[in-house]
Amino acid sequence: MSKFLNFNNLITTSIIKGVYLLGALAITIISFLGMTQDMSGSVFAGLLGLVLGNLMWRVFCENIIVLFSIHDTLSSIDNSIKDSS
Repeated sequence: MSKFLNFNNLITTSIIKGVYLLGALAITIISFLGMTQDMSGSVFAGLLGLVLGNLMWRVFCENIIVLFSIHDTLSSIDNSIKDSS
């Protein structure tokens, strides 16, 4: 419990995974809704949004997880240095 209160264990990576799923679902629904509009080019725009929107959302969420992974690795290195001295 003290590790949790001292922010030694981060819970954000698991939260980001849930946020990713919600965002991907929202992007997909909005893209499909855009494809059903009666405007010219809406199918192309919807497909573009479906593919590029989900791809960019995935890259964004992965970058956040990588930042937290870097933090975990640096914390591990710091703890091993403190333990050896």
